Amino acid sequence: MTLSQYLTVIAIAGLLAWVGLVLVLFRMNPDTGGSIALFLFYASLFLASVTTLTLVGFGIRRLIDRETLPVRQIGVAARQAVLFGLLVVVLFLLLGTGFFAWWHVPLLLLFTGAIEYFFLAASTQ
Repeated sequence: MTLSQYLTVIAIAGLLAWVGLVLVLFRMNPDTGGSIALFLFYASLFLASVTTLTLVGFGIRRLIDRETLPVRQIGVAARQAVLFGLLVVVLFLLLGTGFFAWWHVPLLLLFTGAIEYFFLAASTQ
């Protein structure tokens, strides 16, 4: 699979995820839909954010650094997009359950940064 095909697949998946998120937001009621509606919301939010952040992160990396192989850049962009997507979903879960507090944001950012630092340290060896 070429790079352009890979990016096209990610873009189509992202578009479908955003359409799914909009449909869940406007067609499902979390009170009557129950856990299925909530699962679909969080899943589509995660997929939409990961695909979008992967494409944006890869685009920024290509603009800044043309020397690195695109395969490495898309791998890093996807990993960071998954971490940030998980961060967004966890924050929305905390908001939805009523457990959100302002100090959760810096703690979750530090935790996410520590995981990314672990991956960066492991990749340099």
